[in-house]
Amino acid sequence: AGQDMVESKTGDDSEPYYADFTKKDSSLPKPVVDLIYWKDAKMSGAALGAGIVLYVLTSFRGYTYLSLTSLLLLTHLLISLAMTLVARWQGKSTPQGKPLQVDPELAKKAVEHVNRAIVWYSELLRGEDVMTAGKVVGVLFVTWTLGSWFDGPTLLMLIYVSFFSLPLGYKKNRKVVDEKLAMVQAKLQEVADKINSKIPKATPAPAPAAATNKQD
Repeated sequence: AGQDMVESKTGDDSEPYYADFTKKDSSLPKPVVDLIYWKDAKMSGAALGAGIVLYVLTSFRGYTYLSLTSLLLLTHLLISLAMTLVARWQGKSTPQGKPLQVDPELAKKAVEHVNRAIVWYSELLRGEDVMTAGKVVGVLFVTWTLGSWFDGPTLLMLIYVSFFSLPLGYKKNRKVVDEKLAMVQAKLQEVADKINSKIPKATPAPAPAAATNKQD
């Protein structure tokens, strides 16, 4: 029974679904997936290093996110203007590259995810899935505990580092992790079934009586 719980929800029985960001229906873009799975070690290392440097500058050097953002944009603008002026002074034409634009499909997908989350939360409030509600309570308790231990920037840094370590670690130890998660999920399902069996079921509302025809 535990093996059935770790099979993919997408219908592929050979692949588990825990922490699997490589599915075709994944909400993560392919460049992000390549980064967290270290497809290009240089790019992933640079992204991880940039996050660590940002954390050090903001937490230990007294910089704010606003000041760092302004400084980066100012540096980029000054260097770009200097290169353009030098190219014109030398009689060279500056390349006219196409500016980066946001794909409208990303905004559409974001709205779909928000609507899905609202529906899911509404179902959670109505108690339609006790097991999921229990998981949410557990996660919120863990996040509340972590929030009392660490400040905001440190938590963000821990989450950022976990993106570059947990997926790759799961990929290398998939079989062991799936077995342990299946055992935990089986226990949670057993507890949820016991709780559901003791919760009184709501009786359906009686159907409204048919309206009587008015007599002339």
